[in-house]
Amino acid sequence: MRFTLELKGERAHTARPWMGRMRSTGYQAYWTAISDYESRNPVIEGCQYREALQVVRLKGNSRKCCP
Repeated sequence: MRFTLELKGERAHTARPWMGRMRSTGYQAYWTAISDYESRNPVIEGCQYREALQVVRLKGNSRKCCP
C-alpha cells in the first residue's frame, strides 16, 4: 500500500512567525501513529508473513528555511 500525505501551511516572515502556520506541525498525529505501529506476523498455511511500515520519502517545498 502506498499513499501520499500532503499538508498545507502558510508562509510568514521569520520576524512575524505568528502570521503563518507551519505545515510540519500538522504531521504530529501521523508521526505518533507511525511510531505506535505494531506489526503483525500472521502464519498462513504454515508460512509466516511479516508486516512492515516504512516512511520512504519526506519532501518540503520551501526554498528558504530559517531554523
